[in-house]
Amino acid sequence: MILKNKDRLTVWDFPSKAGKNGNYIESYRGSFLPEMARFAIERYSNKNDLILDPFCGCGTTIIEANRIGRNGLGYDINETAILLARKMLKQNTLKKENLIGVAKRKDSRKFTQKDISEDAHKPYVDMILTSPPYFNNLKYSDDEEQLGAIEKYDVFLEELNKVWINCYNVLKEKGFMLVVVGDVRGKIKKRGLQGLNGLIPLHVDIINQNRNIGFTLWDIIIHPIYNMNSLHNFFYIKWLKENDFQFISHDYILVFRKI
Repeated sequence: MILKNKDRLTVWDFPSKAGKNGNYIESYRGSFLPEMARFAIERYSNKNDLILDPFCGCGTTIIEANRIGRNGLGYDINETAILLARKMLKQNTLKKENLIGVAKRKDSRKFTQKDISEDAHKPYVDMILTSPPYFNNLKYSDDEEQLGAIEKYDVFLEELNKVWINCYNVLKEKGFMLVVVGDVRGKIKKRGLQGLNGLIPLHVDIINQNRNIGFTLWDIIIHPIYNMNSLHNFFYIKWLKENDFQFISHDYILVFRKI
């Protein structure tokens, strides 16, 4: 594991690299920066480790794991996302050299150690890097099974907790789990938030969930967001001003450890 001074900062800032590289032939809503994923994987894992992403989307975690000599396994309930991930993993630009790079349609509320063994030929994972739905903030597909389709926040948290339990069960001892997440706004009619108003601190609820499961909160890292396209939307700016809100311009990278 190569450590650099930047590894020790609690702000991971990639202002000059806020974009996809040549491995990403199509866009996918809600995916995180490849540079951030690669930096995180290099920081918290070693060569030939197995990296799991239970909300893999278009496969950013798997692709970046393969690029730096790690095995990658991703699950997602969105079939369109899995097809896109598989398409990108087949590119000649990825020199996997016998590395595993698997994207599979699966409900991450239901995977077990047996699934890990069958899909990656290993009884455990060395690291987890993922980003769950930010409640119902973004519609990924028309699949009603997805967590982002759940309208009640307490039900959403209950279902999300099942994923964290599975993650804990398959992660090796002393392994790290990194969760990239942002908070969301309440009192938006289309979200049906049943009386939730203002800021919904999703990152706090995820911290509490994982600590109750047995994870240790190891670090909290701030990840600035430079994709400000929403700020150019007249109606969104108007809504922010009318409600006296700030634009949420950062994510949290929650670092958990199984010890």
